[in-house]
Amino acid sequence: MSHNELNLALLDVRKAYRLLADYQQRVIELLDFIKNELNAEHYYHYMDRYDSRSVYKIYTDQEAGLKLLPMRDMNLLWHRTRNIPDGEYWQNNISKDDLVFDVNIVSDEDSTLSVEESNSELHIYIYSCIKYKRNKNWYEDLWLKFDYPEFNQVSIFEDEKLGIKYQVYGEKLNLADLYDKESVKNILHGLKDRASKALNQKI
Repeated sequence: MSHNELNLALLDVRKAYRLLADYQQRVIELLDFIKNELNAEHYYHYMDRYDSRSVYKIYTDQEAGLKLLPMRDMNLLWHRTRNIPDGEYWQNNISKDDLVFDVNIVSDEDSTLSVEESNSELHIYIYSCIKYKRNKNWYEDLWLKFDYPEFNQVSIFEDEKLGIKYQVYGEKLNLADLYDKESVKNILHGLKDRASKALNQKI
């Protein structure tokens, strides 16, 4: 690569970084709007990337370049817990029909396809409590143990030993369809209506 070729490549990189920053800001604002529309509170987030304990792997990982991309895949967990006494933590007060929303930003749904054929999506899974007795925390008691159900279907998670049982329903939304507040409200209205029927409770 010549000096000029490298300089042009670095120019493209700077443009890409600024484009990514704008994209991520828009996604964050979208997520905050959706969270408020669902009347939910932030609980946890997980990003599929290196942390301080694993960053040394970049030197041998053939997918390091991909994994270092910002907001490539990110999970957010939001909860909607109806009755939380003052000064107490929500996980100690989960009751039947309380909800957790698992929101996954999938920036490139299938990287084996061309960019034109792939999609940027928002996956939303709704966990409806049947019963919950806290052991460690909600994330470890349930989320880490549960495989996502097929979209538009209800799946049951149960751990009889821990006294935990949930029903779960999920859908995937195309990020391109969530272009303004009105479109988001309309799509969320349809999602909540379908989820309410599937889970037999008002979402």
